[in-house]
Amino acid sequence: MIQHVVTTTLVAALSAALLLLAKRRRVKRHLDRLPLLQLGPNRLGVSAVISPVGASIVKLIVPAADGTTIDVVLGYERASSYA
Repeated sequence: MIQHVVTTTLVAALSAALLLLAKRRRVKRHLDRLPLLQLGPNRLGVSAVISPVGASIVKLIVPAADGTTIDVVLGYERASSYA
């Protein structure tokens, strides 16, 4: 189980690094009224949504082994939920 978590974390980190090559665009969706930035998807199907608050990664969508995509970021949907 721990090895799976470590592997997933490493894959997510590498995928995030690949996003530097992806196209950038603003997302109309907001997180507690703050505009979000979407990166990607890149040629591997990886995309991310970044919050302007501390450049937090709100979503990191990566391809799974079965061909589907999954969000590997844990957290709340709203920033106010952390208070």
